[in-house]
Amino acid sequence: MSREVERIENQLRLPFEGAAWHGPSVLEALEGVTAEAAYAHPIPGAHSIWELVLHICAGYRLVLR
Repeated sequence: MSREVERIENQLRLPFEGAAWHGPSVLEALEGVTAEAAYAHPIPGAHSIWELVLHICAGYRLVLR
C-alpha cells in the first residue's frame, strides 16, 4: 500500500476510533449507548443514532475502496 493511501486511511480511522482532533471519536461517543437507545427516534423526523452510524460506516467503506 502506498504511503499516501496509508495516510488517508489513518486520517479516516482517527475520528472513528480515537485521537480525533475534534473531540471524542465516534466509538467514544457511542460508549454506553444501548441498541434500544440507538434505534430510538426521540425527535420526530430526525435520524436515529443507529442510522447515523450506518451512514458513517458506509462512507468509510466507500472511501477505503
